[in-house]
Amino acid sequence: MKKKILILVLLFLISSIIPSYAQLYYKRSQPQNRPQYNQYNQYNQYNNQYYNNQYNNQYNNQFQQNANSIEMQMNYQDQMMINKMAATHPVDNRYDQFLNVISNKFNNVGRYVFPNYDSKDSKYVVMPGVFGYNAVSFHSSIVIDSLLLEVDKRLAMGMAYYGKIDTPYTRQLAMAAVQATRMSQNGSLRLNQSNPYNMYNLPEIQGQLSPNQQKLAEVYFEHLVAAILAHEGAHVFREHTKQKMLTQQKLWQQGQGNMNQIQQYINGSFTKEKEYEADLYGLKLLKRAGYSREGMVAWFRFADIFESVAGTLNVQNRDHPTGAQRISEVNRAWNSL
Repeated sequence: MKKKILILVLLFLISSIIPSYAQLYYKRSQPQNRPQYNQYNQYNQYNNQYYNNQYNNQYNNQFQQNANSIEMQMNYQDQMMINKMAATHPVDNRYDQFLNVISNKFNNVGRYVFPNYDSKDSKYVVMPGVFGYNAVSFHSSIVIDSLLLEVDKRLAMGMAYYGKIDTPYTRQLAMAAVQATRMSQNGSLRLNQSNPYNMYNLPEIQGQLSPNQQKLAEVYFEHLVAAILAHEGAHVFREHTKQKMLTQQKLWQQGQGNMNQIQQYINGSFTKEKEYEADLYGLKLLKRAGYSREGMVAWFRFADIFESVAGTLNVQNRDHPTGAQRISEVNRAWNSL
């Protein structure tokens, strides 16, 4: 009898503990607020909508009724861009957990840097071989080529192993990045899918990292990618694409446009002033989130090495400042933030 009572008591305790734990776990697993640096894990939902005539007709009717709604136009164009890229460049989820660490830090402090942070739903997506060594921001979307992440991961390992950026290995890495970028741009890039660790066949350091060097490489890598994501996010939250489109739209209305507006949206570059502004606000976000400026400095140093290898460092009428110019501005601004 006592044994039966003991069993009943144990069953009661178990039945009361498990639901409480499940409820607690459920609450913890729910986002406390809507993340502004979110991922396009469900980006495929747009494909059927975009290619469905009923959706397009519905949008066209709405657009005619809201001809002055630039926000609506921009969001729609963002969806078009993601759909166009997704048709040939499937999303790369290998870095989800890593990028979420960075984006969560930004989400905790973003409202202190950008007044519109809580009202603007910015998303990022990683795709292989879409731009080469680059990330591109649209109105509310950031597309990161996984080549950029793969190169920066090895750049961080090289920095940890050799103790500096400017090494023969870094130049070798830059040459491989330039070649892969050109191949992605002309459509000849073929990824080595059998080796997910090194799909782009990038050079590796000639040696083995010690445990301390491995930890240091992980820190360098996070700071590098945080700098890139902060810079591209600044383009989004400062609404540089919207400003560019409004200028283009004005020229179009004045009869000065001679190019398809959507194509302008894809290919148009920001001015040097906008790049400097994105650097500055990216720095503010990095500092608030607890990052140093060194990730951005390392990114710009490697950018100059990359351009030197590519033969584009000293071209006339650049739309981006050089890495050296941007580092100078970063160092000047950092202590005053």
